[in-house]
Amino acid sequence: MKRRTFLQAPALAFGWTSAGANQGRQANPGQPVTVRPQPQVVADPYVRVAKSPNDWKEGPWIGSPSIVKTASGRLLVCHDLFGTNSTYDTAYVIGSDDQGRTWTPLAELRSMFWPSLVRCASGLYVIGVDRQYERPPNHLVIARSEDNGRRWSKPSPLTPAGMAVHTANKGALVSNGKITYSFEVCPSLFDPPPQTKTAEAVSVAEEELDERAFRISVENAGVLVAHTLVAVTAGEQKLHCRVLEADKRGNRLVLRPERWIPEKAYPASPVNSAGPWRFPPGALVKAVSGTMGNHRDLWVMAMDAPETADLCDPRVWRISNPVGNPAYTHAATLKELFGFTFRAPSKAWLEGVLVRLEHPGGSGQIVNILRTGNGIASNVAARVIVDGASEQLHCRFDRFTFDPGLGCTHCYILYDSATKLYWMASNVNRGGRPASKGTRSTEPARERTALGLFYSINCSDWFMAGLVAYSSDMVHSYQYPHFIVDGEDLLLVSRSHVESPLTEETAGGGKANAHNANGATLHCVRNFRRLANMDFIHYGAAT
Repeated sequence: MKRRTFLQAPALAFGWTSAGANQGRQANPGQPVTVRPQPQVVADPYVRVAKSPNDWKEGPWIGSPSIVKTASGRLLVCHDLFGTNSTYDTAYVIGSDDQGRTWTPLAELRSMFWPSLVRCASGLYVIGVDRQYERPPNHLVIARSEDNGRRWSKPSPLTPAGMAVHTANKGALVSNGKITYSFEVCPSLFDPPPQTKTAEAVSVAEEELDERAFRISVENAGVLVAHTLVAVTAGEQKLHCRVLEADKRGNRLVLRPERWIPEKAYPASPVNSAGPWRFPPGALVKAVSGTMGNHRDLWVMAMDAPETADLCDPRVWRISNPVGNPAYTHAATLKELFGFTFRAPSKAWLEGVLVRLEHPGGSGQIVNILRTGNGIASNVAARVIVDGASEQLHCRFDRFTFDPGLGCTHCYILYDSATKLYWMASNVNRGGRPASKGTRSTEPARERTALGLFYSINCSDWFMAGLVAYSSDMVHSYQYPHFIVDGEDLLLVSRSHVESPLTEETAGGGKANAHNANGATLHCVRNFRRLANMDFIHYGAAT
């Protein structure tokens, strides 16, 4: 397998080279030596696990890699293909019996997209969706293998018909005898979308937009969730409102009318009809959002099951309530205070990773840590609590936090009981990079070229252990990581764009870019626990 050589600085924790390293190479004795610091790369040179069918020249591109080690010691990696020439409904399983040095294709799984491998007490599974969440709606599905990943059962649907599910290679949390999985849904793409009717008349003036909220009785408030964008329509009249409260028992909604006008950036965005607006009883109230790509209003959900159960049986799973994104409701305040541009239609949260807060002094709760699309900051994440203590699985919004890279792309986190630390792989935003034509230079999601490894004592305050891999250009990239602990080592797979020329054009006439990955790569961080400065992070803990 072709490997890439990275710059190494093993002697120093953060990779700064010393002046002594240049002794004997000084051209003019007595003159100061200019030392160029190098980032610390803590992983071995990568092994290319998979290659996209047309390499860097044309899609489809490799996405959603995940890794697992079976009971026999075989390593499995599963990924999908997305973009041009993709059917958005097939996953590919590759295996290695020599600790990742060489890889062999094992299986293709139809009706499986955005896959995540998981191993638990009842066996080896892959969880994903049967197809991308465009219309018609899709299902969350699961398949099982009983022969080390070579053959798989037909994917079984886990979610009800009519839902539109979004997910990623986030893995699943196996903890305290249960397996828990998080996902997002797009209510405006449900079939039918969540909707109800007004039980009384409504009147709204132009000057009340974005200013005055009103309470109204409806036939069924339980179909909607707080912070959802809805359209109230009757005849030719249409008014978009944000749901501030949904009283299921009293069947009442608190709605704030919002000013939606045509926008060049989002030509398919919601648009109000001319005001004032007067709606009679029986007016339709329906969940809506934009229709461009991923620019949609997402609800966050989760599901869990006993890990000893047959997970292909949908009856063993509990599905939680959905949670709407409060950033949309408080978009103006967040922009004023922090400069964040949370405003629908935008992918303001998605691709959450589950972790249980089991560190000493931790709450023991499961938290879903989601990446955010806020337009400016590379380190903003959202947290949703997943509470399975009662009969019903319940999700609730917790808070926004500052976690490295979560304003860029998807991360992966796990808790290591040996060190009592959380370990996270996430993209590092270096800032100041030139923007591609037609894009904003401040958009953090453009920076996917450096993948960092971090550790934390509390899953909130993160310290950098080093870089898994990085590129000095804006094309080659390492993103969407997933990893496992294998003894003393950490084995990580990445959706990567590697080994492509920077000067040649793709089949579409443009240049290769960091988003469109032409491979999946395996990175081994040997003796990863030694990277944690235990004295530093535990300083003062005993006082």
